[in-house]
Parts: sequence; C-alpha cells; structure tokens
Amino acid sequence: MDNFDAKIEPLDGISFLPDSDAAIEALQRVLRRDLPDTLTLILRRYGACGFVGSAIVRTTDGTDVGIFTLFSASKIERDYLAHPDYADRGFIPFADDEFNDRFVWHGDSGKVLFIGYTEGSSSITEVARSFDDFLKKISVVSD
Repeated sequence: MDNFDAKIEPLDGISFLPDSDAAIEALQRVLRRDLPDTLTLILRRYGACGFVGSAIVRTTDGTDVGIFTLFSASKIERDYLAHPDYADRGFIPFADDEFNDRFVWHGDSGKVLFIGYTEGSSSITEVARSFDDFLKKISVVSD
C-alpha cells in the first residue's frame, strides 16, 4: 500500500468512516470467503473512499480505465447481492468508475477485473493479477 494514503480522500471530503471488524466479518459470511488482506485493511482503516484527483488504472491490455470510488463493506454486500451473476462467477465488487461500471476481485483466481456495461451487454477486462498489483497500478492526477 505504498503511497496509498496520499491518493485517497473521504467521500464527504471531511473524514473517513472505517468499517468495523463486525461489518467486515458479516460481509465475509455473506460472500462465503475471505477478502484479500489488503482490501480488509483498507476497509478497516478508511471504509469507502474516493481519490484526490482523477484516478486511473491501466489494464493488462494497456487500456486506461478511470476509478471513482472504493466501496465500504456494506456497499460491497449490497452490490454483490444485487448481482446474482457475481456470486455465480466468484466476483466480489469493490469499486466503480464514474459510469457505474465495476471493478471486481475474482475470488478463485485472485485477479482484479473490470466489467464495462453498455446497452444491456457487458465486457470483462483483466486489470491486475492480484489486489495488491491493482493498488500499485493506480495513478492519480490532480484535478
């Protein structure tokens, strides 16, 4: 999580609202799996958060994709339950872009994927081989 603190800000611009251990444990019971250690740490330390500028991450095919927010434990749970196909495919949603597309952690492979939605269809692009690699790939440009 090198330099991660410098890249993020509270969603309300004032203070972070960290998730409790109980909220994270409840989420993992719903998911029936543990989250990546670094994601758990982010939830415990910050909760939901945004970025201090325009955040992008480069996919493994070289495309830059914007990131808008990292979800809280409760948002991860709501989004997961709202998309039954995520459970079927082992996808755990944890972030979005400004168009409401999703970044998901694939619980079976450990990869981070981007799901882009357009006119009733979706496309899936590999972003990183692990959650930690995903965090390292985030670039933030001041607005």
